Amino acid sequence: MKRIILHIGQQKTGSTALQNYLNDHRNQLEEKRIGYYKPCFRYAPWSGKSNGDFLLANILTKLKEPIDLDKKEMFNKNDSLNVFYIKKKNCNFECFETEKDNFIKYLNQYDTIILSEEMFFHYDYFYDNYWQNIYDYLISCSEEKLIIDIIVYLRRQDEWLLSKWKEDIRNQIPSPWDFNDTLNEYEQFGFLNYYDALLRIEKVFKKQHLIIRNYDFNKLYNSNIIEDFFNSCNIEYQPEDTNRYKEINTGQTLKTAYGMVAINKGTVRCNIDRGKLYNATNICFALADKTDRRAQALTNSERLDLLDCCKESNNNISKHFFNNVDFFDSNIYTELKDDKVLKSNIFIDKFYARLLIFVAKHTYIIRKIFKISIQE
Repeated sequence: MKRIILHIGQQKTGSTALQNYLNDHRNQLEEKRIGYYKPCFRYAPWSGKSNGDFLLANILTKLKEPIDLDKKEMFNKNDSLNVFYIKKKNCNFECFETEKDNFIKYLNQYDTIILSEEMFFHYDYFYDNYWQNIYDYLISCSEEKLIIDIIVYLRRQDEWLLSKWKEDIRNQIPSPWDFNDTLNEYEQFGFLNYYDALLRIEKVFKKQHLIIRNYDFNKLYNSNIIEDFFNSCNIEYQPEDTNRYKEINTGQTLKTAYGMVAINKGTVRCNIDRGKLYNATNICFALADKTDRRAQALTNSERLDLLDCCKESNNNISKHFFNNVDFFDSNIYTELKDDKVLKSNIFIDKFYARLLIFVAKHTYIIRKIFKISIQE
């Protein structure tokens, strides 16, 4: 009997660290008859070690763009959704046939196959029959009885929003949004209503095949996303050397983020290559002190408002999937006083924008002086 484990994210829940680990330890996993499939082609427009993008690409080519005007507007405003879809829409369909043949051969070789792509969870909101198409594709790949388990990590909405914004703003895809713009947009996004998404998955894959995990280090197995993944999926494999994957894709300090907003908006003129600015944000992050790393963009009242919007969804998750045990705790993690929350300030934003430009121009010297090793 074959088993496929489909890790669907969501974003900002350690997916990149997990994918890097699985990719780097592919040989050790295969010795245990556990396969981390390596696609023939690269479908995602960003670099990474995810391997489920071939499946997502294939599904998206079969689905129509959102018809609902609100969904269509949200879809088109979101860089990561839109650019990924455009890339898929322009794919050569022959590559999908080659990919499927290759995946079927790989599936025959191993007892368990792991597929991972964090964007699966976010596209769910925009399409009808989305999960059914995914299920049908996977079932069609095996003549044997196939067990398909879905594992998803969910992060409390206020923590997710802050982490996602800090990642987006430093991304090499320019964004004109400041934090308030982002807050207003993401509050409307249906995928922050986790419960409805989980019901759609449950309907197709059934409750017993849905593994829901809380991305809270106090609740992860050994406070480690990689160890938690294997433990939650009941895979007999002892992961080693997991510590070096903890600092992958960690976001950046808010002061640097606001500086990047000033550059995006043209408040500070800059003709430096976007890739160099992206690298400069990583260097600034490495140099930041712990206070900067913890700096928040949401006040306590804003967090409470956001959590209140999501309260019904979160309560339903607790009730339906966890026998009324609270899935998310309701503690507020910000500083005790709202006035300690870091907000955008035009003068400080300009200063950090110029600092980013300076670092981008003198990257080699700064890295050599401070002996900074940045993971590109």
